[in-house]
Amino acid sequence: MIKEELQSLLIEALESAWADGLLQGVANIEAASAAVRLSRPRLSAHGDLACSVGRIVSALGGGPSAEVLAPLLVARLKTLAAGRTGLDCGVFFSAPAFIGFRVSAVMAACSLSAIISCGKGAHVLAGAAATHAEERLLDRAALVKADNFLRLAISERLNILNASIEEPLLSPRQWLSLLAEWQSDSALFESLFAEEAASRASALDIVLHLGDLMASQSLSVGPMVASEPPGHNAAGVEVIADRGGNVLACALDRFFDHFEGDQGFFNCDLSVLKARLGLIFACRQVLSERLGIIDLSIPGLT
Repeated sequence: MIKEELQSLLIEALESAWADGLLQGVANIEAASAAVRLSRPRLSAHGDLACSVGRIVSALGGGPSAEVLAPLLVARLKTLAAGRTGLDCGVFFSAPAFIGFRVSAVMAACSLSAIISCGKGAHVLAGAAATHAEERLLDRAALVKADNFLRLAISERLNILNASIEEPLLSPRQWLSLLAEWQSDSALFESLFAEEAASRASALDIVLHLGDLMASQSLSVGPMVASEPPGHNAAGVEVIADRGGNVLACALDRFFDHFEGDQGFFNCDLSVLKARLGLIFACRQVLSERLGIIDLSIPGLT
């Protein structure tokens, strides 16, 4: 997923700089590598994802200052990214000592297509058992909203203005074709992440949060139950608070808010509608797995 790929790239840049002797006074690079964390910055000027180099310098316990290390790492990152297929992003230095990444529409679209391709059953998310009661309520509310929008695309609709029944936007055959198209043609999603798209930030938020949830299952946190608070479980294993679904639900709400209702969401070119529905479908897929829901009884939505 996007965040994990870029984080690994940054760790590689840091370790290669150390191996080349550019981090004088640093005896052990492992602690600094563990301190590499990417997150959504508060300021858009810092990029779509950013890393505080000050945090890395603190873990180094010596060597160059953050102001010196940041541009050094940016130069390394650009060289490494240029030789990697799929790492289509901008990398830049942002004062005082941040490394920013600008995710391209191509990279975000490929990530969304990959999430859908995982399919139900391929990833049963570890968060389902660990989600607290309030988190499950938010997950379920977001799932219902996503479900309703998908239903509207494949159902007849009442036109109140002329008291008529309108045909579904997508026929059953078109819907089944779209399921395959989402997985095989990532370019379909690029319109969601174009720089000029008003909903770009919220759409990217959704993809990044989906990636976090997909990656979270690799965390070994031991057996947990819903009533277990963050801390340590009976086996003495650290319990990680599961807030992923909550954040995803909020991001999904922000995405819907851009369209001010159903009409705004569906009133667009077919290619754009396909992309929007794909994003909602990915949310539905992940949320339903978190909640352990196997069948939502929607024909064609498997």
